[in-house]
Parts: sequence; C-alpha cells; structure tokens
Amino acid sequence: MTADLGLTAQGEDAPPIVRSFVYYITWPGVDMIKIGTSQALRKRLASLSRSTGKPQLLVVEPGGYQRERSRHSQFASLRTAGTELFRPATVLLEHIDNLCQKIPHWRGMANVGHEWD
Repeated sequence: MTADLGLTAQGEDAPPIVRSFVYYITWPGVDMIKIGTSQALRKRLASLSRSTGKPQLLVVEPGGYQRERSRHSQFASLRTAGTELFRPATVLLEHIDNLCQKIPHWRGMANVGHEWD
C-alpha cells in the first residue's frame, strides 16, 4: 500500500519518510476546504493561523506540487475561481474520508499530532 501513495517505509512500526504533503484544511465558520502543499507543514499551518485564524487540519497525503495540481483538477468543479478553496461537496468529503482510511498514520507521518484539530 505504501508504494501507491509515494511512501518510503522505514520499518514496521515507524511512519514512512515523506518530504512534502498535500494538505486539506478548513476554518471554523468557513464553509470551504483549502487544498495546498507544503514541505514544512507545521510552519505553513502556523503562518495560516496568523493570517486567517487557526485552521482545522482534515488530512494530509504525501505529495508535492504535481499531486496538488492533480487534486485541484480533480475537484475543479468545486473550486472558487482564483483560489485554492473548494466547496465541501460530498465527493470531496468522501475523498478526505478515504485518505484518512488509507493513511491512518497521517498525523504521525506529518508530525502534527492533534494540535490542528
């Protein structure tokens, strides 16, 4: 399973090494989901907190700009023009749920814990 997600396994119990992530976040009271990418996820979330309020991290998946562009294309019909914000339609919410199931260790992999719940 790790190969199809672009993961490099370290050992049976260790989270895989991932260099960059595609993240899915929202904010309290905002009915939109941001799909972005970062190589320094904790710093990115802290930066977003300062500019737009504390985000809620929904899930991350391994990947960089190519995967982010792919997700933006996949959910283009839900996208607010000129932004990385998407309406939380069923198809996007199901995708996020599927990622949570496929990558149950995503919090450890991204080294974020529950700080951004």
